[in-house]
Amino acid sequence: MGEKESVLSDFDVGNKDYKPPSVEELLAALENIALPEKEKEELRKSILSGELAQKAESIAGAATQKVVASSGEFVVLFLLISLVFLVLVFFGYKLYSSLKEKERKREEKRKLKQQKKKK
Repeated sequence: MGEKESVLSDFDVGNKDYKPPSVEELLAALENIALPEKEKEELRKSILSGELAQKAESIAGAATQKVVASSGEFVVLFLLISLVFLVLVFFGYKLYSSLKEKERKREEKRKLKQQKKKK
C-alpha cells in the first residue's frame, strides 16, 4: 500500500502549482501499480494514443462549465436579494416619511389650538 501512495502522491491535483504528468511519467507510474498485465497493456495503449488525455480534458471542461453555471446562478441570486432589499428599503422609507408627516400635522394642530386658547 505504501508503494501506491508514493506513486499517487507525485500527481497531487489539489496543489495549486499542479502540472499534468508527462506521458513518460504516466508510463513509469503505471509500472509501479499492481494491476494484471492485460489491464496495464490497455492503459498503456490509451495513454500512448491520447484517449486518456481527451477524457481528462472533457472532464475538466465539464467542471469548468459547472463553475461558470454556478457563477451565473450566483449573479441571479445576488440580483434577487438586492431587489428584495431595495423593496424593503423603499417601503421602510415610505413608512418613516408617513409617520413624520402625521407627527408634523399633529404638532400644527396643537399649535393652532394653543393660539385659539390664547385669543
